[in-house]
Amino acid sequence: MPRLTREALHEKITPLLRQLRVPGAAIAAVSNDGTLLLPLGEKIMGGGDAVGAETTFQIASLSKAYTATVFARLVDRGLLNWDDKVTSHLPEFRLYDACATQMATLRDLLTMRLGLKGEGLMYWGRNTELGVDVLLNRFRYFEPAAGFREAFTYSNPAYTLLAEIAQRKRGKPFGEILRDEIFAPLGMQDSFMQEGVLVGERDHAYPHVLIDGEVRTIGSARCGGRMGESCIYSSARDAEKWLAFHLGFSGRELVSSKAMAELHRPQTLSAPALGHTFIAYCMGWQARDTPLGPIYLHDGGEFGVASFTVFNPKQRAGVAVYLNLARGAAARAIGYTVLDLLIGQSGEDRAATFLDHERQEDEAMQAMVAQHFSPSSGADLREDEIVGRYFNPLNGVFVIEKAGDALQVKALDGWVFDASLTALGGGVYEGECRYLGMHALARKINRVRFVKDDEGVAIHTLGLGVLRKINAGV
Repeated sequence: MPRLTREALHEKITPLLRQLRVPGAAIAAVSNDGTLLLPLGEKIMGGGDAVGAETTFQIASLSKAYTATVFARLVDRGLLNWDDKVTSHLPEFRLYDACATQMATLRDLLTMRLGLKGEGLMYWGRNTELGVDVLLNRFRYFEPAAGFREAFTYSNPAYTLLAEIAQRKRGKPFGEILRDEIFAPLGMQDSFMQEGVLVGERDHAYPHVLIDGEVRTIGSARCGGRMGESCIYSSARDAEKWLAFHLGFSGRELVSSKAMAELHRPQTLSAPALGHTFIAYCMGWQARDTPLGPIYLHDGGEFGVASFTVFNPKQRAGVAVYLNLARGAAARAIGYTVLDLLIGQSGEDRAATFLDHERQEDEAMQAMVAQHFSPSSGADLREDEIVGRYFNPLNGVFVIEKAGDALQVKALDGWVFDASLTALGGGVYEGECRYLGMHALARKINRVRFVKDDEGVAIHTLGLGVLRKINAGV
């Protein structure tokens, strides 16, 4: 197979970026033939400032693999074990069930098998100033979606709890732990962790969203997740070092071969999808079968960004893709396309595959929203019945108030959920989040229903559960 050149890669990927409407990208490709770094496009659309190999992008949930690697380091040193009880490190930890609470281990957190629903602002989007103590106090209110250890159920906050355990064990902030345990030993000079808004002068790519066919910038980078689960920023040149570490080209002294095997071992089965008959979650990675050997991957999405990493150990090839556009289908299409080129796979149109999958997912979600939030299937409530304070123990307090001719929602513990409401009829309202970064993330679940029953008035939502109206003094 001819060696892939940077020129050939540039020729293939540049038109793909245009097709997918991506303003800027950082791409790293690693194989037996060496390394290719491909920074493309602009840091901010129309700004004229080109993305460089050292430009940082927020990598969202790709951060989880770094958290898992921190734990591999701690296990190697004998500071903890994969199967330690969570309560032995976090005595405050509680699940919805007392037996599950006592049984839960670090492995259960790492491999996504707690069986919890992925909803609520404690899951994602809570205010930065809310500490881990608030998450620990509310963790018991995550409702089960499956039995404990019975199924794969993705959990962002499980990885925040892991970061808190690491902080307590090492006695320093998690950002410093990442620096000392991973970034510095691997020579990753650009990478760092930052919760909340990214401030200061940095060589950074700014986030964008695609709204009604128009790409729009949303200003400063912002992490809606928290430490451990998200909030790492990295570059193409650092992504090359991270891939080389997992492929065994360098850095293998960082963790033992036994610990590395545990990180990559499939542990929690997931449903087959997109032609893969075997899918399972490992620790910060997902494993899938392919004709050319198993691949390990993860994707991430945040305010105005998308990221994707995939590697094939048998073929000794891997790709990292960081985009400053919130479009997961684009990151996956580019990542798989580059991997195909590296390993000589025949030319499937990856963009067509993932854009079609994106369309099908959107249509399925819209059909579910239409089914559960049809304006014709409920009764209208007066605005004075709707206005007030609403609560559930996972999400805290939401305030509905009148502002001019419109109703406004304010989430006291997650300002990114603040929205304006437009009545559709039958107690159903359509929400428009005031923060532009939420538009791409909330466009599929932007309806709510107000109902009145024997217990009073409640808001039924997709993603935040049910919130009940409470007395003004509560």
